[in-house]
Amino acid sequence: MNLKSIFARHGIPEEVVADNMPFGSREFQQFARNWNFSVTTTSPYYLQSNGQAERAIQTVKGLLRKAEQSGTDPTIALLQYRNAPIADSTFSPAQLLMSRNLRSQIPASANLLKPKVIDGRSQLQHRQDKQKAYYDRHTKQLQPLKSGDVVRIRHNGKWVRGVVWNKHHAPRSYMVKTQNGLLLRRNRRHLIHTAEDSPVISTPFMDDTSEAPPTTAVSQTVSQTEPNCRTRSGRAIRQPVRFQDYVVTVQ
Repeated sequence: MNLKSIFARHGIPEEVVADNMPFGSREFQQFARNWNFSVTTTSPYYLQSNGQAERAIQTVKGLLRKAEQSGTDPTIALLQYRNAPIADSTFSPAQLLMSRNLRSQIPASANLLKPKVIDGRSQLQHRQDKQKAYYDRHTKQLQPLKSGDVVRIRHNGKWVRGVVWNKHHAPRSYMVKTQNGLLLRRNRRHLIHTAEDSPVISTPFMDDTSEAPPTTAVSQTVSQTEPNCRTRSGRAIRQPVRFQDYVVTVQ
């Protein structure tokens, strides 16, 4: 309901960039289809990829905290923030959104409050390009991965072996299947390419049924751990890794 209220006031966006939960849920995907906009989710545990939203949240939290400490009205602080020009730009958030300045407690001429259509995208793009140039000076390009590559992935505080299942449609994002059978999405920065043997994967579990399995050694490794056993109801029994040296039968 909160998004519907925002969309009714400002219009439906073409794309929403957000983290995974709850924006990666099936219910939200259905909501996006009904309202005709696309959803782009960031890599899990990689807050930097959604830095613009994280920075805005940090700024607003700082304003509210300082307003509480000083005993002033927090809505006035938000009003002044929305009326102040953005760094390296001559326009304020209010001007970029509504093409006009907001009337505040600071006296201003009536002519300054009249709407005027502006195009501030070029200034914002120049600001972002400059920040990217400064950041890229201390970075290096990581080699891309392909299906079947053995990697180390951090999960529950430990570096576990996994196999690249396939490349996610998001930039520098991969689907990795761990030795425990979990299918996880991670940014390339969180994956270490190793020369280790491919792990034996047990109890395969896919958290995204839309991802098709690769035609490499990954599927071969998985199939070796799936005996042709079924229960009376027809459910397939998958052999745990601890029983890989045994033959399991169903009576």
